[in-house]
Amino acid sequence: MKIEVNGNSYEVNEIRTDSRKVQKGDLFIAYKGVKVDGHDYINQAIENGANVIVYDEGSPSSKRATLIKVENSREIWANLMSQKYDNPQKNLKFIGITGTDGKTTTSNFIYEILKGAGKKVGIISTVSAKYGDIEISTGLHTTSPGPDVLFKILSEMVDDNVEYVVLEVTSHALIHKRFFGIHFEVCGVTNVTPEHLDAHGSYEQLIKDKALLFEASNVITLNKSGTGISEISKYAKKEIIYSSPDDEFVSSLGDFFKGIFPGEYNLQNAALAVEISKKLGVDSAVAIMAVLNATPPKGRFHRIKNPFGINVIVDFAHTENAMRKVLSAVCEMKKPNEKLITVFGCAGERDFYKRPNMGKSSSELSDIVILTAEDPRSEDANEIIKQIINGNPSYEFIVEADRHNAIYKAIEMAKKGDWVLILGKGHEESMNISGTEYPWSDIKEAKSFFFKKRNDGDTLLS
Repeated sequence: MKIEVNGNSYEVNEIRTDSRKVQKGDLFIAYKGVKVDGHDYINQAIENGANVIVYDEGSPSSKRATLIKVENSREIWANLMSQKYDNPQKNLKFIGITGTDGKTTTSNFIYEILKGAGKKVGIISTVSAKYGDIEISTGLHTTSPGPDVLFKILSEMVDDNVEYVVLEVTSHALIHKRFFGIHFEVCGVTNVTPEHLDAHGSYEQLIKDKALLFEASNVITLNKSGTGISEISKYAKKEIIYSSPDDEFVSSLGDFFKGIFPGEYNLQNAALAVEISKKLGVDSAVAIMAVLNATPPKGRFHRIKNPFGINVIVDFAHTENAMRKVLSAVCEMKKPNEKLITVFGCAGERDFYKRPNMGKSSSELSDIVILTAEDPRSEDANEIIKQIINGNPSYEFIVEADRHNAIYKAIEMAKKGDWVLILGKGHEESMNISGTEYPWSDIKEAKSFFFKKRNDGDTLLS
């Protein structure tokens, strides 16, 4: 294929970022990653046959390959993948949603609204990529896929005559230039609370990084009630539209919506989605009807049906803000005699500061808290649990590092009418332990408990 870098054309077989996969005639892009620096593998890429090397640090030398120094290798990667797939973004209209919590639900609302309005629409979110009857996995623990995955999916959407694409946009994706070259008709921000400060350095920098989306958007829509909105609005240099679930909006949605998407935060997500849709020319009545007919994305307040009368919920809430909101919503829904049992852990190698905070929030809002593993990666799950307990050391947490046992224990403890919330992994299909991804699903684990109970012949719990 013929590609262009810095105004010059080159003939290459394939575009690679993994030196181990390089073959003769390939182009290798070196960039500094979170754990691995691609510049350290330039020589290996050349040995494997790369004839073009793109890099942005250091001064490598070689007589066997063309070396091209660029200002930002990640930008070039996105640009080259766009070239490979014939610049698919030029044939699509994009809506970008960012925020700490609520991105997936809000994106899903917009997707359903545009479908309800008769538009050909696709979505790329934490859960998956969807368009028409097609659903594609975008990778493990991935919200915003890399340019190699992204532009391939976009090209397939173009082939299917998709007009609008809803993109869930993370701050990582913005600073890593995964969406470089994409312009948004409208963007929306749900909220901004401290998250991934290990990558951003500070809350203020996190806000600045999320605000990078504004530079690539025509119109900015902000959830007026969202945490951090006043701070991020300072970085908007163009038109701002604020959304808010006013009394008329809430009454239009009614109790049915609140039963499916409980919590004030989901009313805010819905209001933001409707406001964005109006900017795209969708009638308010059509938008609200689509919201009423929507179902939660997989792993978002996902109810596990069972014959025992227990309210078992799987949810992706993995920040203090998201946890407190979902627990508060359940506290409002449950009856005084119904217990709330919460199962959760914290992921390894990131966001260390949130662990005691989540311990505090969970203990304040739950009757029983079972602490367990959640993608510990290279860390010891029990050490992570100790840090969570530090948030409220006087509370009697139950510790069960084996997540399978923790989920079973929680449901075993529940009686008819009680609530079991399994938080942190939601839709995810794997768990990272010591750097290896093992098959895992909270939804399947919870269902397996009831399948076992049925086979054991248990009767309804009292």
